Amino acid sequence: MIVAEKQKTPIYLELAEQFIFYILSGEYAMGQKLPSIRELSKASGICASTVQRTMDKVQRTGLIYTRRATGKYVTYDMEMTMRIKNNYILEQTNFFQQNFMLLGHSNHEMPQMFLSGSIIPINSSSGALLALSRLMPMTYCLDPARTVVYAGTPEYDSVVMFNSMINFAMIAVLTAVCLIIGTFFFARSEKNR
Repeated sequence: MIVAEKQKTPIYLELAEQFIFYILSGEYAMGQKLPSIRELSKASGICASTVQRTMDKVQRTGLIYTRRATGKYVTYDMEMTMRIKNNYILEQTNFFQQNFMLLGHSNHEMPQMFLSGSIIPINSSSGALLALSRLMPMTYCLDPARTVVYAGTPEYDSVVMFNSMINFAMIAVLTAVCLIIGTFFFARSEKNR
């Protein structure tokens, strides 16, 4: 577990969030016996009373339960786990969205930035995301910047997708296509007025 120093959130709440994440992500499997309070305290370097408070908080969510004399276990209740997981994803998405906007971006930019790989790497994308990412002009606009930033680094081959000529050619082609389609729809809407 990682605990940030000088955090406004009490340590036990921070640890509880980490534990909940570990359970929701499957790091702790359903029905798995959890380490004892003493073992967790020793491993994290945090006093046992704080770890106990953490586990009490996690237990109140229903994700873990206690078997008398044997310890704490991850729940088998898949429906409840999925409900908590969906709420967790929603909270994290809202948190990301708020920070995204605080950094000066609009909600309308978010899909474009995701698909272009400016937020997540698209080299590992597959299926529909891969196809959509190749249709985004911003993908080809960001790649030259990646070329400059990662030039001479070991990460270059895994981060930079195309050579500069391909990027500039795709920017020109996609711009022309967008202009033609946009002009067509504009002319059509003007004609139907």
